[in-house]
Amino acid sequence: MLLLLCRIALPMELTTDTNGCNAHVTRQGVDAIGANVGEIAANSTHVQPCSVGTSSTRIARRLASEQRWPLPHGRGWVQSFQTDDQPGARPGVTASQPAGADSQPAGTDSQPASAPDDAAPSSSGDERIDSILDRLETKGKAVRDLRTEVRREAIENFPVEGEKRTQDGKLLFRRLEPNPRFVIRFEKFTADGIVRDDLQAFWFDGEWLIELQEKTKRAIRRQVVRPGEKVDVFKIGHGPFPLPFGQSRRDMLRNFSIRLAPPKPHDPPNCDHLVCIPRASGDLERRYKQVDLYVDRKLELPVRIDAVKKQDDAEIRVYFNKIEVNVGLAAAEFEFTLPAGYHVSEEPLSEE
Repeated sequence: MLLLLCRIALPMELTTDTNGCNAHVTRQGVDAIGANVGEIAANSTHVQPCSVGTSSTRIARRLASEQRWPLPHGRGWVQSFQTDDQPGARPGVTASQPAGADSQPAGTDSQPASAPDDAAPSSSGDERIDSILDRLETKGKAVRDLRTEVRREAIENFPVEGEKRTQDGKLLFRRLEPNPRFVIRFEKFTADGIVRDDLQAFWFDGEWLIELQEKTKRAIRRQVVRPGEKVDVFKIGHGPFPLPFGQSRRDMLRNFSIRLAPPKPHDPPNCDHLVCIPRASGDLERRYKQVDLYVDRKLELPVRIDAVKKQDDAEIRVYFNKIEVNVGLAAAEFEFTLPAGYHVSEEPLSEE
């Protein structure tokens, strides 16, 4: 689920206008949130993998038409997009268009989504790395629900080196049939030392993805799964929210060359640091230099994810704090209530 992320949908990269103030904010990037969501749900034993042309491929194409989500079998958990905040502005390809070079998502490569597992390496060549990946997969299958605080930092190195913007919020996950539920809710935005309230939230109810934008007073409902459909929404190479850890060891090694880094003074405590280099020939490799996972040895879950963009060396850091697993989250915590004064638009899937 590594790359809503990204991946999972997800936190927005907010940028100030050219005069440096915060009056104009645009959205740029689903860069790597949802890390724990994907980890949890990516390998659910209740969800069947989908091949090219199946429902999850269709879902991914639909989301890609909004330039918000990865295209079919894209592994772009840190998929970036750029959208104008004006209502009705929906640039990009249509759902029926083949993806061209400009619309191809991060992480898409020539490997078909339905490729057999034996097409991927079975081992990293390091027993320690294989053990960490196996524990991540096993933990993901055991999680029924999860709640965590989330902090996302976007560090730009152009035009000003080290310019940092931060979003703070929470992430909720619950495994249900036929599809899991999640909520990602950012409530605080920080830039230039100034903290302000700025709600940006996403709900997935197993069928509809709802995006709430406080800045524009808009709520957008997008149907991504048909009633009763069962899809693996988080699996790399199959679902619309491909997120990297919690995947199988083979899926991770198919997409990344992975090494274990020695601890550094500012690393999270009691963590294994996996350095993941995107494999060549895919769009992921062209977009990103490196992804770092910090896996807590006790929780057996990532508590931090870093990603470095290839084009401009911008960094994305996502922190997961106060992680609670299998606490019996109530259904009410996943319910969506429309605030007063919001404009609602609805985008159902087309009939097939």
